[in-house]
Amino acid sequence: MKVCIDPGHGGSDPGAVGNGLRECDLTLNVALKLRDILLSDDRFQVVMTRTSDVFVDLSERARIANRENCDFFVSIHFNAFNGKAYGTEVLDYNGTGIGRVVGQTFVDILEAEEGLYDRGVKATHSTFAVIRETKCPAIITESCFIDSASDIQHFDTSEEREKLARYHYRAICAGFGMEPKQEATKPKICYYVTGGFGEGSKASQEFETFMRSKGWYYDKKY
Repeated sequence: MKVCIDPGHGGSDPGAVGNGLRECDLTLNVALKLRDILLSDDRFQVVMTRTSDVFVDLSERARIANRENCDFFVSIHFNAFNGKAYGTEVLDYNGTGIGRVVGQTFVDILEAEEGLYDRGVKATHSTFAVIRETKCPAIITESCFIDSASDIQHFDTSEEREKLARYHYRAICAGFGMEPKQEATKPKICYYVTGGFGEGSKASQEFETFMRSKGWYYDKKY
């Protein structure tokens, strides 16, 4: 299964801005995490429309997916309006089929896991070239409103955006009738021992700092 991941905006187009964050940075961060998750599942191949902070024309994004004969296209975005709007929505070109299933699963997951308001899956038809011009099923995910402090607090750290990438993965699996693979959705577990000559506490603190800097789960045991 070949998935084209499109991090919205980039380069000269920062997208929406709010709460000290730029949409183009968040979309790229989530997209790269989703790429790694999908590639850890041997049922998927991945095509990226961008992997750095560069501008890519909307039609070119669709052409990339078409040239690579992708099976599915997901454009990752964050919404913005007036600082008061909130919730998750998905834009689907047709409003039916695989895109509809992935989109509905995605908003359902964010409502269940994060408590975000479900704004629904909306058929766009002639709007939005980035999904109109793709030959494969294509959606735009608007995970939350970047200009809403209550919304964006769910995904304003790298660790939280890792969760968001996994929500995308789960939704894509659902769209194609697949069960998410355990190793792709749960962190690997390792055990460690720190200590020696009265320095155990310091060593443990340093290791905890390292683990958290990587966004890895840390469970201290004594």
